[in-house]
Parts: sequence; structure tokens; C-alpha cells
Amino acid sequence: MRRRTLSVCAIVVLTLTPFARSQPTDFEGFGAATLGALSSPDGFDTVHVTSLADDGPGTLREAVAGPKRWIVFDVAGTITLESHLAINQSYLTIDGGSAPSPGVTIELLDDFGITIEPTAVSGPAHDIVVTNLRLDGLAGGVQTNAGDLLGIDAGNDEVYNIVLDHITARDSTDGIFDITGGNVHDITISYCLIMDTVSVTLVRGFGIMFAARNISLHHNVWANCAERMPRVRGNVQTLDMVNNVFYRWDVGEGGTGATQIVNEPDRPLASVNITNNHYFPSSIGKPGWAIVYGSSSTALTPGPSDDGGPSNPVAQGTVIANSLMGSLFVLGNILPAENVDHWSTLNMPVDVPIESEVTTYDAQLLHEMVVPFVGTQFPTASENALLIQMAAVLVGDLEARGGAGGAGDGQTGTEASGGTSVPAGCGTAGLPMLMFNLCAIALVRASRLRSAQPIG
Repeated sequence: MRRRTLSVCAIVVLTLTPFARSQPTDFEGFGAATLGALSSPDGFDTVHVTSLADDGPGTLREAVAGPKRWIVFDVAGTITLESHLAINQSYLTIDGGSAPSPGVTIELLDDFGITIEPTAVSGPAHDIVVTNLRLDGLAGGVQTNAGDLLGIDAGNDEVYNIVLDHITARDSTDGIFDITGGNVHDITISYCLIMDTVSVTLVRGFGIMFAARNISLHHNVWANCAERMPRVRGNVQTLDMVNNVFYRWDVGEGGTGATQIVNEPDRPLASVNITNNHYFPSSIGKPGWAIVYGSSSTALTPGPSDDGGPSNPVAQGTVIANSLMGSLFVLGNILPAENVDHWSTLNMPVDVPIESEVTTYDAQLLHEMVVPFVGTQFPTASENALLIQMAAVLVGDLEARGGAGGAGDGQTGTEASGGTSVPAGCGTAGLPMLMFNLCAIALVRASRLRSAQPIG
């Protein structure tokens, strides 16, 4: 599996104000097979959201009720859902980036949530893009949500070709971006900021004949969460986790690991790549629980007792034969020194077709190349403060390990295939945390800012 790469050169001082966001036609990973409404073979309508009400003329609920629609927002502010919102029509683009400042926030109360799901009438749900929205489980500063904020659930049918991009989601009591069902596939979740949630993301394939498969989780930030980033259970095939940041995770609230790979009885074993991510635990967390393998979700613990792994710690990426786990490739991640379950069962990544590969950086660059870009295009002051703090802390973590040119604790491992090459003299150790790489960021912007087609 090759990775598209970028080189690093000239360091200059920049602010952390996010750069112009990608157009809603510019994605990577398995979900990039779709352009949402633009993929409709016989055209689409542009539908304008003109009301922040829950229901009625001009609302988001009315807009998603039909297929083949590019949904734009003429208003900004908060939509408070008064009931569950199902997205079950196909060839949809929900373009939150079209809204004026300060963007669109969807407030989810009680057990209300948003689900991309099929129906008996319309059949499978497919070719759906959701971008640049804020999903909030708080109301007046109090956590009120009791369900999933946004999930993908195929049930006994099919959901495929889905992109969730540049979404800020926070304070769910259940889940954010759960991906479940018998036949759910070709999904991208990218450049999202996911915050302040205990049990976050479940990826679970219920079936034997069909799997949750071809899923890209790339360039996201999970911040101040507890566990399930994600939890991988059951029949999950070709999950590609690349260049994510897991910041101040804490499994002390009864959690069983930040990233969890869990076998289920009578289900095929999972196949997963975990490459070039940065795991930074909270001060009260369990640093040895960054990545955890096991054969029972109720008794998941690091070490060989439930995964058949090595009896003594090994270097990240070491290939272990005859374990209880499926096809795992783990390499290039920055992990706490206490982590144990970071071995592989493959000596090469689980195969990802070239058209589904994603731009990949060395994990030591994620504070520059991922953190400033995540979330909706209109970050709040508190979100900006979090990202600024995060960048500084991650740089400090690199320096404590021996500098941005190379971690000194043995937990980074060799860079995963195709990661970014860093020329001599271009490291960031010892530099202020807002010093970024201008030429690399310019290349990122150029690759992400391809012009969208006219939408009418």
C-alpha cells in the first residue's frame, strides 16, 4: 500500500487560525468514491435552508427529505432538534460550509440524534456527504443528549459511499460517528474534531456474510474523551486509521482502552491498519491502554491474557504469528511508553486500493499538519484555545521523547510506509508551537482546494 507524501521545508511563523477549508468535493479515503449530490447520474437540485426551526418550510429536516439535493445554508445559528433526524435519501450533500458566520450548530437534546440509515421504502442509503457542521450535546452548558449525535447504521440493509468531513462534535452520552450494521461500506471520516465524550465511536459489523468494511478514519482529533476511539468489534474488514490525534484520553471512567480491537464469537476477525497516529494520555488516564487487543469486550486488558500476544513487550510493529487476533498492521504511531498492544500480525499493511489511499505524514508532524485543520470552518474561541493548547502539548511530548526529529522512548517505531520525509534542519524541536512549515501547508492547501463544480 503506497501513501501520497509531502516534503517539509522552510519554517515560518503563522497563527493557528484555520486555513480555507476543503471544498465539499475534495476528499480522500474509501468514501471519496462519492461526491454526494454531484454523483447523481441524472442531476440534482440545490435546496436552501432558510430557517433554523426543527421542522417546516425551509428547514434542514425538510431539505433532507428528498434525494439528489445539494443543501446549502442561507442562515447561521443553532438548530435544536425536537425529534430524531433520519438521513435516508441518496445523492445528498449537506454543505455546512455554505453558511455565513458563525456557521450552523445542531443541538441534540434528550435521546435525539442524527442517523444515516436505509428504509424499507427507499432502500439503501448511499452517496451522502456531510461537512462543516457543529453537533452539540450541550444546552445552556448542561449535557442533555442521551443518544448518538451522528451515526451510520445499515441495519439489515446497506449504507455506502459516505463522507463525514470537517465536523465538530461534542458532549454525547452515547456515541459520535458509530458505524454499524450488516452491510456498511466505503466510509470516510476526516478532519473532524470530536470532544468531551466518554464512549465515542463504535465500528461493528454484525453480519457473517457482510462486513463493516472499507472505512477510512484519517486526520481527525479526538480530544478529552475516555474510550472507543474507535472500538472495533465483530466483522470489520479494511479499517484504515491514519494520522489521527488522540489527545488527553482517559479510560479511568470504567473504559477499556482508547483504541480497542475486540474479537466476537462466530464472527470473522477484523483487519485493521493503525499507522502514524499520535496518542497523548491525560494525567489521570491509563497510558498503557492506548491501543488494546482482546477477545472479550467485558474483560479487555492490555497484554497476552486475552489476545494470544507476546508474553513480554515487543517493539511496535513486531509481527506476532499464531495470536488470537485478525489481520493487524500497527506502525509509526507515537504511543505512551507503557503501551503493550502495538504488535502486528502482518508485515505489510492491509491492502488499500490506490484510489482510496490518503495523504500521510510522519506522526511527529500532526501538531502542524492536522491540528490546525480539524473541525468546522467557524471554530469557537474555546475550540481555538483547545487546538492551540493541543499543538503546544504535542510539541512538548515530542521534545520529551528526544525532539521532533525522533522519539527517544522506542514507542514511535519505524515510519509507516510512505510517511512524510523530513529533511535535515526542518524539525520543530525547540521552536515556538505556532511555527509551521509554509511550503508543506501550501501544498496541502493546493491539494485540498480544488474548485467545486457550480451548484446553482
